[in-house]
Amino acid sequence: MPKPRRIAILAAAALCPLVMSGCNLFMIAAYLISGPPSVEPDFEVATRTSLTDEDVTVAVACYVPIDLRADIGNETLDREIARLVTSKLTLNKVKVRDPNAVRQWLARNPDWEEPGQIAEAMQVSHVVYIDISRFSLWEENSATLLRGRADAIVTVHAVEEEGEDAVEIYGKDVAAKYPLAVPRDSSVQNPGRFRQEFMLRLAEEIGRLFYPHWNGDDFSAAT
Repeated sequence: MPKPRRIAILAAAALCPLVMSGCNLFMIAAYLISGPPSVEPDFEVATRTSLTDEDVTVAVACYVPIDLRADIGNETLDREIARLVTSKLTLNKVKVRDPNAVRQWLARNPDWEEPGQIAEAMQVSHVVYIDISRFSLWEENSATLLRGRADAIVTVHAVEEEGEDAVEIYGKDVAAKYPLAVPRDSSVQNPGRFRQEFMLRLAEEIGRLFYPHWNGDDFSAAT
């Protein structure tokens, strides 16, 4: 057996009693040698296509109801989410239009009705549309504990032939929660800073629908 692999397996054996009782030595060894398994994007599983394909260009748009935007600090929530998701997709090799250009078009055309209109205006092949129905920073029934929650429906609309309307090819409900395991005390964590962290987490959960991630990526979001 090659020396590096022997070392990895010995390390796994040493870690086993510290991590959990009855743990599978070979699973831990595989993790140490190869890293955690990659999770295929749900969009690719459902459509057998990828937003990273050569001929795909994307615009991201977000809708947040007036009652949510009326809350203090949420006035520009739709813009923030669209910008952060755009950034996540760009970092993962998706060709995405400038979110400011999309925002400006939406502001000039408040009566738009179909995502295909966005696709035509932005000259893209796909529109990722995010419909937010819930956004909160506080643990339920608590005024002191922070735990972000957001519900959204994410749909993708594609222009299959030039000149035709965009059709919905994908839809997914997203229920984001952060931290995953336990809330944080607002006397220790600044709510403004926490909001920034939760926004990044929400954008990541939406972005993962379109690019691979690792099973172990959620460990840091537990607390």
